[in-house]
Amino acid sequence: MGPAPSGHGSNLLDRTYLSYSGRDQPVITLAMDYRGTPPALDLLVGRVKERAACIPRLRAGTAALGSNVLGAAVSDIDKETGRISRSPFELVGGLPLWDVRLLEGKPGSAFFRVCFRAHHGFLDGVGATHAATALLPDEPGEGARLHPPTSPGVRGMARVLKDMACSLVHRSAWSPPHSAAPGHTDGRSVYRDVPVAVLRTYADTYGVSVNDVSLAALGLAFGDWQRDRVPAESRRDIVASVAMSTRTPQERHHAGNRLGVYRLKFPHRIESFAEAVSLVCRQTAKVRDTRQRDALRTALGAPVPPKLGVRAFSSLLNPQATPLVISSVSLPENHTLFGADLCAASMTLNVFANFPAYISFTRTPENVRCAAVSDPARNSVLAVPEHWANCLA
Repeated sequence: MGPAPSGHGSNLLDRTYLSYSGRDQPVITLAMDYRGTPPALDLLVGRVKERAACIPRLRAGTAALGSNVLGAAVSDIDKETGRISRSPFELVGGLPLWDVRLLEGKPGSAFFRVCFRAHHGFLDGVGATHAATALLPDEPGEGARLHPPTSPGVRGMARVLKDMACSLVHRSAWSPPHSAAPGHTDGRSVYRDVPVAVLRTYADTYGVSVNDVSLAALGLAFGDWQRDRVPAESRRDIVASVAMSTRTPQERHHAGNRLGVYRLKFPHRIESFAEAVSLVCRQTAKVRDTRQRDALRTALGAPVPPKLGVRAFSSLLNPQATPLVISSVSLPENHTLFGADLCAASMTLNVFANFPAYISFTRTPENVRCAAVSDPARNSVLAVPEHWANCLA
């Protein structure tokens, strides 16, 4: 890591992410799959350029707008997505820290993918969903749900401080072991889809949210995954950091990061779906009841000397402190691109040595896609989406 480029980074988390300015960068990729005929590249360039010029935070580097919309016909869309998701941005010269990639498959294929990419120092995942849905669809829409601010409670602040302290002292430290992971595409990421209707049935049965169902199935998947790979005496509870957006409706198109995390524990002895739902919901209910989102918003806005703040956030991004990050986003209904229907999507984050592994849930009207990303040293985590999908079968 080096110093954050001048002129970028409005808060300490932005500056921390922007300090990754070399070959390995925390690049966010929102990969959206469409059913239909790919549009001509010049049409996509024109739409993105016109709309980006109307969004102040996206039109920085206006002279380059349009040149950051690229297209390619490739034989393996997943493999190319993996490659570009690891491609770094040029952080000097005022160039945009986001771009759009149109990926077409075989000639005549009624399927294509559009990737919206951004450096994490420029935009977080929820912000990326709002940028993409403003720039791309035939009818511009909104991205993932945003939460109006309320007053933080004392218990919420206490939970934020406790979570931060536990991470900094590496309490419950855990890291995915190395092993070969069959069935993945580019050696660094893998995904599996489950119809939304399946998760909705579970949600209705247990009286919980679809997101809680995804997390409960993940808890079961972690148990299966450890039983396949880890000797009984070495199995451990997994403590993950779940990303929580603090972005408000007024900050819909603001650049930068508006997010924190809360710690979620997955006991390795979970044996039934009902038990998994109960364990997850008890924890997520406490997050809601204590208004931990608002406490995070307040804590992240506290005045801290920049060098000290960046050093603290960098320590939290070490996999010894944060082995695994989980995120969840959604995209709206009625999303079409030049007449082609959005059928699935995934959010990924480039993972490299000394950076947390990543699992995401991306919900579209048809599917929830579970994606896992790792570096080669921790690629056993790439088997988790298959276990997750099997738990919901």
